[in-house]
Amino acid sequence: MKTTIFCCLLLLCVSVSAQILTDNCGIETSVDSIYLNNTSLNREDGSIGGQVCDSLTTMPVSNATITSGSFTTQTDVGGYYVLTIPSGNNYSLTCSKAGYYSQTVDGIDMPDGGMLFHNFYICPLPGDVGEVGGVVTEVSTGLTIDGATVVIGSISTGSDSLGIYCFTDLPVGLYPMMCLANGYHNSYWDNVTVMPDVAVTIDFVMQPLVAIDDLPLAIEELLISPNPFNPSTSISFSLEQSQLVEASIYNTIGQKVYQLHKGYLPSGNHIFTWTGVADSGSAVSSGIYFVQIKTRTRTVIKKAALLK
Repeated sequence: MKTTIFCCLLLLCVSVSAQILTDNCGIETSVDSIYLNNTSLNREDGSIGGQVCDSLTTMPVSNATITSGSFTTQTDVGGYYVLTIPSGNNYSLTCSKAGYYSQTVDGIDMPDGGMLFHNFYICPLPGDVGEVGGVVTEVSTGLTIDGATVVIGSISTGSDSLGIYCFTDLPVGLYPMMCLANGYHNSYWDNVTVMPDVAVTIDFVMQPLVAIDDLPLAIEELLISPNPFNPSTSISFSLEQSQLVEASIYNTIGQKVYQLHKGYLPSGNHIFTWTGVADSGSAVSSGIYFVQIKTRTRTVIKKAALLK
């Protein structure tokens, strides 16, 4: 008789505990999914992580709030976050930060004990803006360069027939800049300050490349797949003839991260793999990178996104 009463009391305690957790989380619990001491007998929590970056400057955004239902966390100084949520289907994940538009991704399915990845690139709200402009010239002759590509943050434009370029309505802040032109070495500026209602002048003086055979390569022939990628991607292009080629990976502030190849290549198709590491062998952080193929008269670049 005592044994029977004890078993009934234990069953009642388990049921009450399960009902309390169901009320707190808002999750309907069936007979075979009872929670005891915050642990499910047949389900495991999963995690979703990633990085939050400014969509214009591509710089990490700290203290952004990541929310899914009643679960929330914030990004660290590097813009990274990890959010733990119970396994389940059709979650929504929202990223919010003062001074930025909120961004939401729907339809997330979290498997038992799973780990998912999602990076946010959030857009600043309209506010104080400024301008950056200048002239692109050749160092030896002082002649202006038409058709150079100038990049500030994640935005690009081209120089006109007088070598002039201009960016308008840029949100205030610090930006990396670089200039690319066929037949010239890349030129870089770090931490360009955009100030409200001020036109900042940044001129680029380009140094010609040393004599290297011409690379008959059009931008559409440079393929990066998959893109975005994690943990590796294939970079392919085709050559019409044997020649000297340099293929490199750059970050958004113009630093060479990894050299894929430097030397002669035969004609035909070529494929290189980048596994998201630097020349030192250490893994690089997630974010935007530029794949560059260059020779004396042609520089071909494409953007690649590494997600972790």
